[in-house]
Amino acid sequence: MFAANIDGALEAAATASGARYVDLRPLLCTESECGAVIGDVLLYRDHDHLTNTFAQLIAPRLQDLVLGRTPDNVPTGSNAATMESN
Repeated sequence: MFAANIDGALEAAATASGARYVDLRPLLCTESECGAVIGDVLLYRDHDHLTNTFAQLIAPRLQDLVLGRTPDNVPTGSNAATMESN
């Protein structure tokens, strides 16, 4: 419940200021968990920062989300780290 309230507040603030709110959970989590590893790729280098490897793997999909594009190949969760870069 708390996370939903925070997400709603962040999205409302972004919208009010003309920014785009991007929820990264679909790139970082499966439907059941948000782990530290997807496939054989470590996601985080510390508590808050992605590893360079994972950041490079999701960069094309993240760019699509930030630009408001929602292509069919935007991966979620467990397949985010295994898709080839565009």
